[in-house]
Amino acid sequence: MPWTARVVKVHGEAPELVGQTRVLADGLVVGRGDTADWVLADSRVSRAHARFDARADGWAVLPLARGTVFVNGEPAERATALRDLDLVQLGPVLLRVFANAETDPYRGPVLGTRSQPLLRLSMGEHRAWLGSTPLDLRPAAFRTLAALARRPGAWVERDVLAEAIWGDDLHFGNPAYVDKYLSQVRTALRDALAATDAGDPIHAALDALRDPTEADPVRALLETRRGVGNRLGLEPDQVAVDEGAS
Repeated sequence: MPWTARVVKVHGEAPELVGQTRVLADGLVVGRGDTADWVLADSRVSRAHARFDARADGWAVLPLARGTVFVNGEPAERATALRDLDLVQLGPVLLRVFANAETDPYRGPVLGTRSQPLLRLSMGEHRAWLGSTPLDLRPAAFRTLAALARRPGAWVERDVLAEAIWGDDLHFGNPAYVDKYLSQVRTALRDALAATDAGDPIHAALDALRDPTEADPVRALLETRRGVGNRLGLEPDQVAVDEGAS
């Protein structure tokens, strides 16, 4: 069964790369240059940054020219063997490799897909779940999460969140409280993760989103960038919002 690599996070200027997937081919060159087999359009990625090479027992990644490569957070200065679910960082771009479709939490009928999304919201019930664990959210925090969940993967400006929280009463709202409600959402997500067993598939699915140097998976799940906004670090098929009225 072919191996694949997927962009799971980008630190910086090209967040639209997240979700890109390639089937590995012997000699596949990754870089920002037009001649690369897999073009990652970020100025901090070298023109020919790294190469994936087939081996009898799997795959290896080889740094090219000035390209810096890390595998599971450790620098790779020469060809480095890869295992299923390893994280490969090429400059600001973080990839995860998958030995087969069954281990990829983004593919097939597994956690992290439309059939079993990572995050579910019921607008009618005003309830939300991370995997199968309910989130403890007050109304304003729920509306904050809902505004983000309707635009998974997209940056949502504070003004949009404020309007979702207060609606027609926006003039009564305090913009500083947006950060308060975002903090409540993060707390609810952390509490839900803590309540799940360590072997629950949701942990593996969230690990696929985060930088290996980042200990807190919630920071990848709910990101904040000053001057840009906030976003859920999920793909559309990982989120389900039931808009049904109560």
